[in-house]
Amino acid sequence: MTRRISRERRRAMFMEKAGQMFDDLESWYDEHLEASFGEIEAEARKQRRELMGEAMGVLVNGRDTGCKWKRRVVQSVGMRWNLKDIGGGSAWLEGDTKLERAYYVCPECTGETIFPLDRKLQLRADHWSAGAARVAVRQGLQAKSFDLAAEAYQDAVGGSMSGDSLRRVTEGWGRE
Repeated sequence: MTRRISRERRRAMFMEKAGQMFDDLESWYDEHLEASFGEIEAEARKQRRELMGEAMGVLVNGRDTGCKWKRRVVQSVGMRWNLKDIGGGSAWLEGDTKLERAYYVCPECTGETIFPLDRKLQLRADHWSAGAARVAVRQGLQAKSFDLAAEAYQDAVGGSMSGDSLRRVTEGWGRE
């Protein structure tokens, strides 16, 4: 299930995507010759987020998906975790990344799962990256409403977060 990719191949994959981004920006600009710098910047930001989201996936999953985790014993029942499947998806400050992450289930416990790669990378349970959550909390603490904070978050990073998600992240920070 794991697929290690050499550093050279990961670099080539990134450079191919970066070249495609440049070509896409060139094509977009050819079609929008009267665009303001702000409009060019908005298109570049959108494409940068896509590029960086894909780059993060290649960087991480080209090395690890968590499948080689040593199946530790579930303390409460004395049985080994079973590899169930590989799932994916996370939201990051630099782009949306589909991480392929192995997950294990306890054969005796209902709903008990472990994502070893999440533990290794210290990912948050709500699937927002620490950087995205940090920016969201700053916006949530300063804005008059969580919907306005979500708009400010989108302006700041180019990605979207609903007002409800922003509220949960901010309130979670407050509880900690």
